[in-house]
Amino acid sequence: MEKSVFFEHIRNRYGFIKRCRGPYLYTSKEVRLIDMYQEGGRALLGWREGKSMQVLKNTLERGLWGNYPGLGERRLEKALGALFTHCGAPEFTKFSFIFTSSEASSYEGYPLLYPWNGFSPGEGIEKSDVVYLVPPFPIPSLVIAASSSASFLPPSQPLSLFIMEALSRAVYDLIDSFSVRKNDLWAQYDDLLSPFFTRKGSALYPAVLEKDYDAFVLHCLDCGLVINPSPAYPSFVPYGITTSALKMLSKKEFKPGE
Repeated sequence: MEKSVFFEHIRNRYGFIKRCRGPYLYTSKEVRLIDMYQEGGRALLGWREGKSMQVLKNTLERGLWGNYPGLGERRLEKALGALFTHCGAPEFTKFSFIFTSSEASSYEGYPLLYPWNGFSPGEGIEKSDVVYLVPPFPIPSLVIAASSSASFLPPSQPLSLFIMEALSRAVYDLIDSFSVRKNDLWAQYDDLLSPFFTRKGSALYPAVLEKDYDAFVLHCLDCGLVINPSPAYPSFVPYGITTSALKMLSKKEFKPGE
């Protein structure tokens, strides 16, 4: 389903999104939705979680909106170096920032990594010349290429100073969250989610047939769950909710083909 069509379904059912916090989206019709789409994984730390938004606000207040040379680039490279070292890949010290024209399950033939799916401490990330990481910061279509050598990397696209500063903080927030959000944490939701998804870490890949996926997206929306509108890309287990919050998914019968 096209994202624009999906968003129209949200507006028609629940109104506009007026506020976000943690794993929840709050609508103008006073409905609280559970966000399992999470901006394609870029908001998997939760909305208004961590300190990145405060850093973004502080940076903007200093007038650092452009992409002039600044300390933000150095801070971001240091943060990413700390992240890859923390996840067992200290050789990845060179980075490029790329805005993709559309979501993709791979980039330049290499798979995209998500925190807790292919990229977390002790998991063992894929070792190749280049890896691509979906960053923990809700800037649509941004991916990070990482390598041990700059010669392997595609050209980096410019980031504004406020994005670099906020993304740096989000990376440190992610490092901190690894000690709290253990890999086995996501398993507590399996009984409710396994009939509909295959879980890898916190990422959820649809188990329903592709021809039924649009209907399943709307079924989830009727259950108060916002999932990825495309079957090609994952949704995510929302951190911080109770298992009972997902029970409507099994209570309300999904009938493929309707």
